[in-house]
Amino acid sequence: MQLCVSTLGLRGGGRCPAAAARDSSSSSSSSSKGPQPLHATLCLHFGAERRRPLPIAAVSVRGTPREVQLQQHQQQQQQLLQQQLLQQQLLQQQQQQVQQQQQQQQWEGQEKREGYEKKQQQKLQQLKSSLLQQQQQQQQQQQQQQQQPHTDIDLQQQPVQQQQQQQQQQQQQQQEWFGEGSVFSFLGEGISESFRSFAAAAAVAVAATAAAIAAASAASLQQQQQQQQSCIRCCCWGSLAAALLLQ
Repeated sequence: MQLCVSTLGLRGGGRCPAAAARDSSSSSSSSSKGPQPLHATLCLHFGAERRRPLPIAAVSVRGTPREVQLQQHQQQQQQLLQQQLLQQQLLQQQQQQVQQQQQQQQWEGQEKREGYEKKQQQKLQQLKSSLLQQQQQQQQQQQQQQQQPHTDIDLQQQPVQQQQQQQQQQQQQQQEWFGEGSVFSFLGEGISESFRSFAAAAAVAVAATAAAIAAASAASLQQQQQQQQSCIRCCCWGSLAAALLLQ
C-alpha cells in the first residue's frame, strides 16, 4: 500500500495514474472557462496492480496567491472607500445640522433684536410724547400765569373804578345839595337873626351826615345812596319846615 499525491499546475510534482486522470479531467473542464486552477489529489495505492488507487482527498485552488491577495486588497480598498464615503456623508449631515442650528440661532437672535429694538422704539416714542405733553402743560401754565396778573389787575382796578364813580356821584350829590343849600341860604336871609345860628347848625349837621354817608363801604353803595337821598330830602324838608314855623 502506497500514498501518492498528484498535483496539476506545479512543477516537479509526482504523478499517479488515477490522480492524473482525475486531474486531466478537471483541468480540461476548467481550461475552457478561464485560467487553470491549482489541483491536488491524495490517493491510496494497494499492492495489487489490477486494483485501482483509492482517492482520499482532493484540493483545488482557483487562481494564484497573488491574484487572491490582489482581490483581497481591492476588497479592502473598496471597503475603505465605502467607509470614507459613509464618513463623508455623516460629516456632511453633521455640517448641515450645524448650519441649520446656526441659522436658527441667527434667526432667533435677529427676532430677539428686532423685538428689543421695537420695544426700545416704543419706549422712546412714549418718552417723547410724555415730554411733549409736559412741555405743552408748562406752556399752558406759563400762559395762564401771564394772563392772571392782567386779570388780577383788572379785578383790582374794578373796585378802584367803582370807588371813583362813587366819589364822583357823591361829589355831584354834594354839589346839588350845596346848590339847594344856596337856595336855603337865600331863603334864610328872610329869617330873623335869632334863628340863623340854628339854620347854620342844621346845615353843618347835614354836611356831617353827608360826609359820614360818603365814607360807607362799596358793597352797600346803592342802599346807602338811597338812604342818603332820603336823608337829604328829609333834612331839607325839615329845615324848610323849621324855617317856616319860625317865621
